[in-house]
Amino acid sequence: YTGRLARGKGLEYLLRVWARLVAQHPHVHLYLVGAGQGYTLSCEDELRAFVDENRLQSSVTFTGNVSDVNQYLQAADFFVLPSQSEAFGLSLVEAMACGLPCITTSVGGIVETIDPGINGILVPYGDEDALLVAMSDLLRNHQAVLHLGIQARKRVCERYDIDCVSTRYLRLLESIT
Repeated sequence: YTGRLARGKGLEYLLRVWARLVAQHPHVHLYLVGAGQGYTLSCEDELRAFVDENRLQSSVTFTGNVSDVNQYLQAADFFVLPSQSEAFGLSLVEAMACGLPCITTSVGGIVETIDPGINGILVPYGDEDALLVAMSDLLRNHQAVLHLGIQARKRVCERYDIDCVSTRYLRLLESIT
């Protein structure tokens, strides 16, 4: 996960599922890249308390603010964005650009970025069982990881590459002049 550690990002939900996932796959590690301190609706203290109470310290790392999330994305096997609502999901697009398979919730603008089963996995917000199954499936199926990651990067290049976007803007401007 990359982004603010704030309410509405679904991180409490992610950690509850993570506790269950670690019981099944003790080798996994979750990086929460970002911070909550200083932000409105921060839930960082609650997340840290949950990790401590559930003895998840060896499988969860809080990175704090980082200037370049790319190094974390490049090292990851997959990306999870469990938001309750998301207008666009920049962190999702960044992960997809790195060729990461993404598991995210079917909310807001995310549904326009992810084609389920093609370039990512969508789960209903708050459905802990669905999130657990999605993460477990990616841990077991390296072919799916490769396929989803390739297709995720392809989607970003087709839709969000600066050359593609500028061409679309140019066509739009030409059509109104």
